[in-house]
Amino acid sequence: MKPFLTFIVFSTLFSSNCRSPNSPTPVRAPYLQTPVTTGIFITGETGPEPLGSFGNPNPKSKGSLECDSIPSGGGAIPDELALLPPYPNPFNPATTVQFNLPCPSYVTVYVVPARYINQQSQFVQFSNASINIPGGLAIDVLFNRNTSPGIYSVAWSAQDQDGRPFPDGFYRIYLKVDDQLLWQDVLLLKDLCNAPPGLDLFGGRGCH
Repeated sequence: MKPFLTFIVFSTLFSSNCRSPNSPTPVRAPYLQTPVTTGIFITGETGPEPLGSFGNPNPKSKGSLECDSIPSGGGAIPDELALLPPYPNPFNPATTVQFNLPCPSYVTVYVVPARYINQQSQFVQFSNASINIPGGLAIDVLFNRNTSPGIYSVAWSAQDQDGRPFPDGFYRIYLKVDDQLLWQDVLLLKDLCNAPPGLDLFGGRGCH
């Protein structure tokens, strides 16, 4: 049986002191900048298999680890390090992210608000643009500990520790394992009227 673990951890919202639970330093996006996404993989409620795409998603979602020894203890061990597309995506109110870990490693999963750039190289403003986080600082840390090999699932409910919802918009979920950093982008969409132009997922339902 594959090991399966679900964590939901809320971290402090709008705080320059947002830190992973066991880390003395904050976790941030690369180059201390707000990440920019060009699109997402569209997924359903049941799993990470993409049903389509919006824009031009280009996640760095696979890596490689060299294990010092072959893990034992039963269960299926993944062949490669991977961060699968979140599901569902777009989402409301929660999304799930699965990652595959082939070697024992220290793993951190965290969330950073992202900006969206469309096909015309124009930035599209969403309500989450009001989140003023300097230097690509994480707004939520979902997972942070030494971890055995296996397949893991982490849920993000897009709320702060006081239960206040984050605003609609794009977010980037990072997986940090040793010196490798993988990511997937998600779109929180509670109000259909906030859908970016060209997103045909909702068909004729329109916005209300």
